Amino acid sequence: MDYPKYDFTSSSENITFEFISYGTNGNIGKAITYQCINEEIKIYNLCFGDNKEINKETGELKIDDITVSNKVI
Repeated sequence: MDYPKYDFTSSSENITFEFISYGTNGNIGKAITYQCINEEIKIYNLCFGDNKEINKETGELKIDDITVSNKVI
């Protein structure tokens, strides 16, 4: 399969991934992160959305998963 792909960066634990979504209406920072919900039985939540900021105190990435960006290629 030869599909287009985005260049991305990832955290050292491969839990968080960040990339830029390019479009005619501008470029939008996007992020994907896995959040552990239950360590014992290994349940994770996958969160995807616009990359808003990193909390300087906790280092946690803030992802906006509500905004509709209507990206046009």
